[in-house]
This record gives sequence, C-alpha cells and structure tokens, in this order.
Amino acid sequence: ILRSCFGGVRDCYVVSGSEDSQVYLWHRESGALLATLRGHSGTINTVAWSPRDPTCFVSGSDDNTLRLWGPAPPAAASHSGGSSGMGLVNCGKSRN
Repeated sequence: ILRSCFGGVRDCYVVSGSEDSQVYLWHRESGALLATLRGHSGTINTVAWSPRDPTCFVSGSDDNTLRLWGPAPPAAASHSGGSSGMGLVNCGKSRN
C-alpha cells in the first residue's frame, strides 16, 4: 500500500510515495508535477506533512529509512537530487 496526502500552506500540494523509490510532489489544483525527489532505495510506503511547518514533510521506505524533505537553500538546490528547489534537508528548528 502506497500512501499520499495533502499538505503545504492551505493544503495546496499532494505528496506521494512510489514503488520506484522516488517521492512525487504535485500541485493540488492544476495537477502539475512539481518535483521528483530521490533519496530512498526502496518502495516508499508512507508520507506525512509536518503539523508545525507546512513546508516540510517526511517519507518512509522499505529501505528502513525516514527522510525529511523541505525547500533547499538556493545554493543547495542544484545538489539536492530533486527539482523545483526541493531537496533533502533538515527541517528541524531550534526554539529558544
């Protein structure tokens, strides 16, 4: 079973796992594919958006890993393994 979910600001995106080890991000209204994200080596069974940060989501795979995804800084976007400025980044934020 592969999972997908709505998320982002005002739930305007759909993110989905796949059997080809990639995460797909679509625009909810237009259906346009915005990003294909690589990083897993097995089927991606689950995805979930962060309840605190609408720009970040997590994916879980049969390769026994979880990956956090979010907007890459401009300098890192070309090295992220994804498109549209998305890549594998740490979405954690410290609170003081």
